[in-house]
Amino acid sequence: MDLKALLKTWAGTRAENQLARWTLPGLSVATALLAGHALTHEPTVVLEPPTPLEERTAVSRTDAGEPYMLSWGLYFAQLLGNIHRGNADTLMSFLDLYITAQSAPVVRDSIADQIARIRDEEATVSFSPENLTYFEDEGVVAVTGTQTLTPKRGEVKRMDWTYEFEIGIERYKPQLLDLDSYQGPIKERNQERDQ
Repeated sequence: MDLKALLKTWAGTRAENQLARWTLPGLSVATALLAGHALTHEPTVVLEPPTPLEERTAVSRTDAGEPYMLSWGLYFAQLLGNIHRGNADTLMSFLDLYITAQSAPVVRDSIADQIARIRDEEATVSFSPENLTYFEDEGVVAVTGTQTLTPKRGEVKRMDWTYEFEIGIERYKPQLLDLDSYQGPIKERNQERDQ
């Protein structure tokens, strides 16, 4: 039978009406479920950090995967580990973008001490990262490598150096919560808590 001819008849009109009676409520329920999900769903955003990742990772509003955290830790270590008199102030103003109000005094003091050491010795510091470690339960990224201190006068000093960054995520943005830098390998985790 021809569909156009059927729809012109009373039986065709009733069949079309029956189909609409079942389809419209189903579509309404599906729309309501979709709207509810859209309003309550916390989005996950995939971002590209400043240093390249070897694998994909997801960042939520308050948390991030290990590759993302390691990438930011490496980035901060490269910034802090390659300082000279000319870029010290610029570096400090740039890091202010990632420092929270609660951690500002501790982090700024640590950075200021390093900058003062460089200015006193009229030196340049360079850092070559060699190993990255992430302590997920603490949110700490440890970057170990070789730091080279090149004074204006005198002998070049090379030493094993470690940067530890406590990194948090706030509204998808990394926040530098705490900073520790010291000579030597990574401290034992239970020792660090006691100090």
